[in-house]
Amino acid sequence: MSLTISIVATISVTLFLYHVCWPLFFSPLARIPGPKSFAFTKLKLAYEDYRGTRTRAIHRLHEEYGSVVRVGPNEISFNSLMALRKIYGAGSSFGRPESFYRIFDVYGQPHMFTFYSSSEHSTRKKMMSRMYAKSTILNRTVANSIQSKVKQFLDLIESDIQTASHLAKSLHYYSLDNITWMVFGGSGGATAALTGRSSDQEVLSDIHQPTARKHSWFQIHFPRYTGWAMSCGSGLKSILDLVGLLPGEKPVAYSGLQDYALATFKAHKGDTSTEPDSEGGLMRRLLNEQANSDSISDMGIAAECADHLDAGLKTTSDTLMFTLWALSLPGNQQYPQRLADEVDSVRDSSSNDGSVSSADLCDRLPFLDAVIKESLRLYAPIPSSQPRVSHSDETIDGYLIPAGTIVSCQSYSLHRNPEVFHDPYKFNPDRWLAGEAE
Repeated sequence: MSLTISIVATISVTLFLYHVCWPLFFSPLARIPGPKSFAFTKLKLAYEDYRGTRTRAIHRLHEEYGSVVRVGPNEISFNSLMALRKIYGAGSSFGRPESFYRIFDVYGQPHMFTFYSSSEHSTRKKMMSRMYAKSTILNRTVANSIQSKVKQFLDLIESDIQTASHLAKSLHYYSLDNITWMVFGGSGGATAALTGRSSDQEVLSDIHQPTARKHSWFQIHFPRYTGWAMSCGSGLKSILDLVGLLPGEKPVAYSGLQDYALATFKAHKGDTSTEPDSEGGLMRRLLNEQANSDSISDMGIAAECADHLDAGLKTTSDTLMFTLWALSLPGNQQYPQRLADEVDSVRDSSSNDGSVSSADLCDRLPFLDAVIKESLRLYAPIPSSQPRVSHSDETIDGYLIPAGTIVSCQSYSLHRNPEVFHDPYKFNPDRWLAGEAE
């Protein structure tokens, strides 16, 4: 009996030293500022993530402790331009934590967002970079498509009071129709949600499905448990579900979009249409790369298409929604009129049909550009941390960061850094204009 007690006591002390004393007092990260509750357990940050308050919680820690904060036993958050450049800049030695990013694979395939290897990421990025060049986005074919969808969006909210009162839904339709056109071109793969095609609107039916977020939370914070739980039999799954410990059945990304992307790819990959927009579609560009170098598989192309739909949908609609919301606030009532005046002046001075979508005319809309930049600053569609891992000992902002440490910056805090932005919580587009740019 005494031997058993002795063994239990030894194990308990060992665990206490390893999980509490080591991270708090002896770890190389022990001198980095931050609350002790975050320093010795990952559960504190996991709890904030579960509540949907992780980003704001980390920001509060930066406000209290400064530009360098320890947010986990092995995780550091930075809020400085120097750290941003070192972690994410060209030639950075920091890599992507594979255990985190591979969660977002599509159809079991890695894609540009989930590649662990920087060389694979760079190779795939080169395949697609020209698609988002200014000359591509603002060529006449693309500009005409965007303009037609703007008109369809306005027609929709003007004709349907219920839709107008649910602006988020109509903006989702607008984003979906635009991003599917960019990915698949206009020869049959693009959606028509704005004009009422119910099958296309149904693609978005699960984007607010809470089980998707629940599943991703379990996968990120408890990957081994998630794998075990999802492999259990139906009886044990029912028990876990009853007590709230069953990860959601849905995948991390939106299944409706993924199903649509795969079906559309299979249906149109053999389309050899010579319409002007066909070359500009992501799918067609990647198929051309495949034909020339065989550097990407069919499922790899489908995964990239699905990832672009996932990435382009809510980022676009959320940015537009926050911009409209910010402009509607009583304290910002002077800005909508300034926008209207600027657009009217450009339209009046143009020699064409009044369109303001060409590259030349868009360059003559500095206040519109400033409004968009200010909206992206305050309401970034992805405000949270983008984790990286150090492969060797590094020094950032005067602190030694051992190899294997998770490091990150979050745009929410960077964009509210008072050392960079005067009065950072105020919506002030003028800060981006010439003579006032910060």
